[in-house]
Parts: sequence; structure tokens; C-alpha cells
Amino acid sequence: MGKLLLRLNMNFFILTISTLVSVANTILLNSTGKKSGLKSTSAKVMFNCIMFAVIFVGILIYNGGLSAASSYTIICGITYGVCAAITYVTSLLSYATGPMNFTVLIMYCLGLLIPTVAGPWIWPDNNPVTVIQWCGVAVLILSLILGIKSSDGKKFNFKWLFFVLTATVTNGGLGIIQQAHQRSNGRSEINMMLIIAFFTAMILAVIYVMLSSRLLGDRPKKEFKRIDYSAAIGSGVCIGFANVANLYLSGVLPAVIFFPMCNGGLVILSTLASLFIFKEKLNFRQSVGLFLGIISLFLICGIF
Repeated sequence: MGKLLLRLNMNFFILTISTLVSVANTILLNSTGKKSGLKSTSAKVMFNCIMFAVIFVGILIYNGGLSAASSYTIICGITYGVCAAITYVTSLLSYATGPMNFTVLIMYCLGLLIPTVAGPWIWPDNNPVTVIQWCGVAVLILSLILGIKSSDGKKFNFKWLFFVLTATVTNGGLGIIQQAHQRSNGRSEINMMLIIAFFTAMILAVIYVMLSSRLLGDRPKKEFKRIDYSAAIGSGVCIGFANVANLYLSGVLPAVIFFPMCNGGLVILSTLASLFIFKEKLNFRQSVGLFLGIISLFLICGIF
């Protein structure tokens, strides 16, 4: 009994650290998107390229080098890498063009909803979406209607909406690919899947930067300062740790505990960071929308 309690306490400690690391990463990405000198898209892609390289090397070291991988793991890894490349690049563009609080809310609420809804369609033995979860979807839609349209007459930022919805869809795709791989005979090869994935994402980012430099004349390296390299490395460390920790925790903690604490903690703490660190102001309508969004997260997770 004592060993079980110790293990549970350790798992909750890892969950707490993982959530705080993820929040630190959202703060880092939001700061990079809004305050750094990385103005061009190619510079932001180069930022992600450095980040992917750090994650790739980190997980490779954690795995003790390369190991055998089935063809299914390779396919999942490449697909995951394509989705990851799109997710992280468009999320950085979302932070650069819109509010941090609703960027995080949309990405982690809708991003969680996609695998939740798609699961029973793809795998009939998955639990079907409940009435409570559909209520969560309705509350989330109301939250977005209240929150993303300001009442002060300003024009709506469709560029931000495009970036954040693209990041959300591909982020949801990551969850589906994880489920598909973990339901296969190659589920023990999860580290190799991540190694293949972030190597793929890194190569795609390199190709984009090379093409934009040759065809568009972009010089993203000139936009980089020492602090930008440090931020990219720091973000890579944060994402690499969170990926490994959350994959471990999703297998040892009940979903009804893991997902609300992981996603809910991230949304709430990131919201507080947006208010107190980045001084993002909310009117009453947006405050109500944000509160309803947090409630919808717990409904979608099925905690009620």
C-alpha cells in the first residue's frame, strides 16, 4: 500500500512538473511570437527547426540511440512529424497575431475534442461521446462567440483564426496518431516513433527555409539574435520533456484525472500568465467567454 501511494505521489509530481513546463513553453512561444525580432514566416520556421532538432536529439539520447522500428511505427512517425511541423509553426504564428489566452483555449479544448469524437468512429470499441461532452462542445462554441469577437468595434483578425484553427486541427491529428500507434503491436516503439517524427519535422522545416531563401530571397538567419537561439533551444527542451512525460502518464493515470489536470492546468495557468505577465486585457464579455471555455474543457474531458 505504501509503495502504491508513493508511486501515485510520484506520478502526480511528474504531472505537475509537466504542466508547469508546458506553461513555461507557452509563455516562451508567446514572447517569441510577439516581442522577438523574428518577423518573417521563414524566421519562425527556422525557430521551429532548431526546436525540432533539440527534441530529436533529446529523445534520441533518452532512448539510448536508435532501435528497431516496424514499418507501421515508421509510417506513424512520418505522419506525426508532418502534423507536428504544421502544429508548432502555426501555433507560433497564432501567438504572434492573436491573444495568448484564447489561442491556448482553442488549441487545447478543440484539439482534445478531435480525438475524443474521432475515436469511436475509427475504433468502435472506444467509449462513445457522451451527452455531457456534447454539452461541453456547445459551451465551447458559446465561449468562442463571446470571446474572439471584441465588443469595441475592432475588425476581427481572420489571419489569427486561420492559424489557430490550423494548429488545432493538426494538434488533434497528433492525438489520433498517438491512439493509432498505441493500439498497434508496435506500441512499445513509441520513443522511436517520436524520434522519426521530429526528424521528419526538422527536415520539412529545413526544406521550407531553403526554398524561401532561394525563391523569395528571405534571410531568416539575419533576424536571429542570441536570445532567439536560446528561446528555441529552451522550447525544444520543454516540448521534449512534456512529450515523454505525458506519454508515460497517459498510460499510468486514469484519463478522467490526466486530461483535465494536464489540459485544464495548462489553460488556466496560461490564462493567468497572459493577464499578469503579458498584460492582455479582457472586457466583461471576453472574461465570461474565457470562463465558459475553461468549464467546457472539463465537460469535454468527462470529469462531471
